[in-house]
Amino acid sequence: MVEYNVVHHGQRGSLVFNHNDLGNIIQNNIFAFARSGQMFRYGDTGELDQTGVLYRNIFYWKDDKLFSRDAWPNYDIVMDYNLYYDAGGRPVKFLTFTFQQWKEKGLDKHSIIADPLFADPDKGDFSLKPESPAFKLGFKPIDLSGVGPRLRPGSPSPK
Repeated sequence: MVEYNVVHHGQRGSLVFNHNDLGNIIQNNIFAFARSGQMFRYGDTGELDQTGVLYRNIFYWKDDKLFSRDAWPNYDIVMDYNLYYDAGGRPVKFLTFTFQQWKEKGLDKHSIIADPLFADPDKGDFSLKPESPAFKLGFKPIDLSGVGPRLRPGSPSPK
């Protein structure tokens, strides 16, 4: 179970997973501003029927793309109720497919492409405004008050 995380400005994909990750549930996370695609799916396909579940996540990028690759060997994955947004203003591509073609593959049938309405993503504030469309998808707010760099208890303060 991977949930309630904010992963941003990663080098290679904010979310990296294998075709053979049967049973993983990735839900209610924010993946943003990775330098080489927001999602990186790799590995051999093996003989499994389903590779995992991606529900109620927010994918947000500006200068790159949603997927780090342009093709997958299979589409044995459950993806739905996600929110996707290219803040660079380009149409969102799902590998080489339009959103409608992607949905016809059985993926993201209830997902949307919309601005999630973060408070100030360019400055690292990924809190959502009350009118965020993510809430209509069942996304739960992530408490960001305790995240970020901090001193360990008993450590000397920086000079």
